[in-house]
Amino acid sequence: MVLVGNLKDLRLANIIQINCIEQNVAKVTVTSLDRSGYLYFANGQIVHAEFNPYIGERAVQEMLSLSDGQFKVEAGVKAPANTITRPWNSVVLEGLRLIDEKNQQLAPLPKQLFTYIAGQKGVKNVYVIDYNGRIIEGKISENVNPLTLTFIWYKLK
Repeated sequence: MVLVGNLKDLRLANIIQINCIEQNVAKVTVTSLDRSGYLYFANGQIVHAEFNPYIGERAVQEMLSLSDGQFKVEAGVKAPANTITRPWNSVVLEGLRLIDEKNQQLAPLPKQLFTYIAGQKGVKNVYVIDYNGRIIEGKISENVNPLTLTFIWYKLK
């Protein structure tokens, strides 16, 4: 059996939980932009993970941080190696903790970015927009001419 979907619809942490609780032997392939990763399950645990250049728990942590991408679950596929020995819930909780920690460190950056750009000579309108298109910070001092807009896009990692 093969199950495919989008990480926006079913988060990787949930996919892991389902496969571990169901005691599945399975391979989950995760693809986001130009990167692919693999999770392998056996006996109710994550036994192996790869997400270039990482192998093991670090690969799981990196994949957990993905909010967009495709996944494919293939039942009955055995792991080529055993690189993870800690219980699956410890691995996932540690990964989610690291993501929360990173997000807290990055929280002030949009305000700092806005303040910096708004303070530059000749800048009259500034928007800092998140990945989903929501305005985080903004300032309009005159009518916006679409021909004079400049976009700066940077994905925080």
